[in-house]
Amino acid sequence: MPIRKIAVCLILALISLSPFLPIRKISASGTKLFLDPPSVVDGTYNAGSNVTVTLAVTDVADLVAYEVKIHYNNTVLNVINATRPIGSILEPRISPNNCFTPKWELKNDFNATHGRIWLSLTLLSPETARSGSGPLARITFQILSTGDTAITLEETKLVDKSANAITHEIQNSYFNNDTPPVPNPPIHDVAVLDIIPASSQTYIGDILEVTVAVLNKGNTNESLNVILYCNNSFVAIEQTKDLRAGAQYALIFHWNTSGIAEGNYTLKALAVLISYEANTEDNTNSSHRIQMIPKPASVDFSKNWLDWLLVILLALSIALLILWFPFKRNTKKRGSSNPDSVAPPNKDSPSSPADPSKNMQAQTFLVLKVSAHWSNKVKL
Repeated sequence: MPIRKIAVCLILALISLSPFLPIRKISASGTKLFLDPPSVVDGTYNAGSNVTVTLAVTDVADLVAYEVKIHYNNTVLNVINATRPIGSILEPRISPNNCFTPKWELKNDFNATHGRIWLSLTLLSPETARSGSGPLARITFQILSTGDTAITLEETKLVDKSANAITHEIQNSYFNNDTPPVPNPPIHDVAVLDIIPASSQTYIGDILEVTVAVLNKGNTNESLNVILYCNNSFVAIEQTKDLRAGAQYALIFHWNTSGIAEGNYTLKALAVLISYEANTEDNTNSSHRIQMIPKPASVDFSKNWLDWLLVILLALSIALLILWFPFKRNTKKRGSSNPDSVAPPNKDSPSSPADPSKNMQAQTFLVLKVSAHWSNKVKL
C-alpha cells in the first residue's frame, strides 16, 4: 500500500512540475487530443437546452495519465457535468478503484467572462498503459443565451508509462446558436395515386371524364404535367401549378372517344419527371380496364315521315273499330227489349237508311286502302 501511494505521488508531482522539469518528450506522430464535435452551429438550440462535447484522444501509445483545462464563455454556456464515459480508453479493467482523479473541477465563475473545467486522471498499478484511440470524458453544457463561444483546450498533458510527456496536437470546439436554422434539403417527389374513369363502359364517340389524383410527397411546392394514355397512346395532358408539399389534387380529363375501336382498354397516367426527383417508381399508375362499345342505332323521325303518318292513321282506325263494336252491340240489345219499337225498314227499300256498321267498315277499308297506296308509293 505505501508503494502505491508513493507511485501516485510521483506521477502527480511529475504532471504538476512538468513545465519546470526537463522531462524528455516522446514523439508520437499523429497523436491528437480533441473536443468532438469540432463545432456546433445551429439556430435551433435555445436557452435552457443542453449541448454535449466529448474529450478524446487518437493514436496514442502507452498512455497512463492526462490533464486538461477547458475554457468557455460563461454568458453563453454553463457546464452541468463531466463524466468518464463507458469505454473510456483509461477505464480500469482489473478494478474500478485502480484510478486516481487529482482534479475534477467544474467552475462556471472562474472569472467574470469565462468558466473553466479542470480534469485529470491517472491509472494505478496493476493497470497497464493503453494505446490506441478513445474517449476520456464527456462534458454537458447548458445553453444560457443566444451567442457564440470557443471551447478551448489549454495546458494539456499526456503522460506515458515511463512518466514521459507525449507530444500531441489539440483540436478545440466552437458553439454558435446565433444563426438561422439550417433548412432541410429540398425533396422533390410526386406520385400518381389513382385513375378514376366516370364509367367502366362507354359508347364510342362519347366524352369520357377521367379523374387523376396526384400527390406532392416532397417538401417544396411543385408544378407538374400529367399525361393520360390509352393503351400507351397519347390522350391528353393537364397541368397543376404550385401544388403544396403534402397536398393532393384531382386533375380532370375529358377524353373524346371518337375513332376508338370497339374493345377493352387500359388507361395510364404519368406524372412527368421533375428536376432532382429521385423516387420515380410511383410516377405512373394504371386503371382497371374500360370497355368501348358502339352506340345503338338511333331512330330519325325526320326521315320517312309519311310512313309514320300512315302507321298512326292505321292505329287510330283499329282503335275506332274496337270502340265501335261494343257500342253497336248495346244498341241492338236496347232495340230488342223495347216492344213498342218500330220494325226496321225493308233492306230492299230505297228509302231505308244505311247500316252504320257497314258505313264504319267501309270507312276503315278506305283508310287501309289509302294507307297501303301511299306506303307503296313512298317505297317506289
